[in-house]
Amino acid sequence: MKILKTITRKELINFYLVSDRNKKNKPIPDGIDPLMWDDPNKLDEWLGKFEYKTGVITGFRQWAYVQISKEDFLDSAISDSIPQFKNKGQRLRDLVGTKEFLAWKPKDSLPIWYDSLSKGVFDEKFAIIVRPACESEKRQGAKFYIEDGSGRSICYLRSILKIGKESKMTGYIGFDPDPMSNFLQEKLDGEFSRENRDKYLKIENILSQ
Repeated sequence: MKILKTITRKELINFYLVSDRNKKNKPIPDGIDPLMWDDPNKLDEWLGKFEYKTGVITGFRQWAYVQISKEDFLDSAISDSIPQFKNKGQRLRDLVGTKEFLAWKPKDSLPIWYDSLSKGVFDEKFAIIVRPACESEKRQGAKFYIEDGSGRSICYLRSILKIGKESKMTGYIGFDPDPMSNFLQEKLDGEFSRENRDKYLKIENILSQ
């Protein structure tokens, strides 16, 4: 991964809300208290109220906007909730070439990104959200986990492998875990808890592991 710039938690959440609006035609709700930006648990309550993702996107205080290479994709884990890949592992490197990987499509109507990414054409509005892998994902050989964008990643990786093209995908990876985040203290194998926090304070250290 190549670091392009770093942004704040507020900027990342705003990107996520706009991205979700574009994908699902879902209006961005009003009413966020400015004081929430420093409280990951209050942010989780607010996001959860409107059925947005919580936990990871609020739990890291800083984010790096990065260029994601083909190798980065191969060493990333996707959600284990995609039915086609149940019991087949999460690391993309292990799924490439399987019939499920080659045949996968979104279960509902095709989203706005599907046609472009199926042709290997990337647009910055399709950027994904990533975090460092936790222990259970590391045991599968993954370095990163795709928090938002598993479908986009499958579709885009499949297309660039087929046409022999290098990745132009960009994404956001979290660092500097917030010690106030109840989610990070209690979930993800405790990987980003206060005890382990020093390992994740700098994005350069994460990418060099």
